[in-house]
Amino acid sequence: MQIDLMEPLKIDSIVLLDGSHITGIRDDGNAHMVPVPKWNPGTTNAMTVYYHGAPIVAVKPPWDGGFIWAKDSLGRPWMTVACQGMGASVWYPCKDYQGDEPDNGASLTSIVPDTLLAIANGHLIAKTRYPGHLTGYTWQVKNPINNYDIIPYIGKYTFFDSSYEGEKGKLPVSFWALDYDIDKMRAHCEPDVFKMLKAFEYWFGPYPFYEDGYKLVQAPIWAWSIKATLPMATIF
Repeated sequence: MQIDLMEPLKIDSIVLLDGSHITGIRDDGNAHMVPVPKWNPGTTNAMTVYYHGAPIVAVKPPWDGGFIWAKDSLGRPWMTVACQGMGASVWYPCKDYQGDEPDNGASLTSIVPDTLLAIANGHLIAKTRYPGHLTGYTWQVKNPINNYDIIPYIGKYTFFDSSYEGEKGKLPVSFWALDYDIDKMRAHCEPDVFKMLKAFEYWFGPYPFYEDGYKLVQAPIWAWSIKATLPMATIF
């Protein structure tokens, strides 16, 4: 099978569910051809890919892809990834094809300094403390999702929860902003989100991801701006 991972990131090893290591991997640029054992149809198998390196840095996101290392207005770290055009293999190994999606969703764990908060798609299913003042946040999506849509947002975030009474019942809605911008988000974004959801459900039918909720996140990508002082990205 083919696993994609863009240089300068490097695969160290690939380990199967039974603990055995795959050998004979053939590299072809950013594509890595991995020999796998014969698996019976209908069975579920897993492999773990270990890799290392510094991912490409986005110069003008989201028009070019890569990791985004930014600062908020108080000089604190603020990070995310832009990879819809370039592909998710710019920062993690995957089957990097936009026309395919994992049938049973995905999860993402980000381990960050405990002064920051890591957000991603779907619902938070675990929060784990680690030595060295680190915290891991695991978010999970149950619906199929594009590789490039699985994105972390890391910064000095705070949030408030809400809900929308939609065509399939109560849709969980949450709003995430940097701590000093949360009042702006509450005043300007919450009413507009409900208007948008109402309009889209009227014209296109029920929001397709009720199980995963709807999330609006302030993001350090000015090309996605809703307001000049409050750039946003929508994730579910």
